[in-house]
Amino acid sequence: MQLHYGCLSIKDRRRCAAVEADKLARGGLAYIGNLLGIDDEIIQRGKRELEVMMEAADDAITAWCQCKAGGGRKKRQLETET
Repeated sequence: MQLHYGCLSIKDRRRCAAVEADKLARGGLAYIGNLLGIDDEIIQRGKRELEVMMEAADDAITAWCQCKAGGGRKKRQLETET
């Protein structure tokens, strides 16, 4: 993990550390910080960046989606006998 981490850009390092800390849940932030030799604030910043990226991705997927509300085949109207 440390070898892979060393090959990444600064932005990618923050995001990678944030993902790994989230995987470990409780105590993951401190553990990953100690393992990689970075401050907890850097990992928190990576988490914030990932949240912004995910929100932007959700908006892009919603705008791109082919399925529109009310689309598709209309239901057949049954004629009632009078």
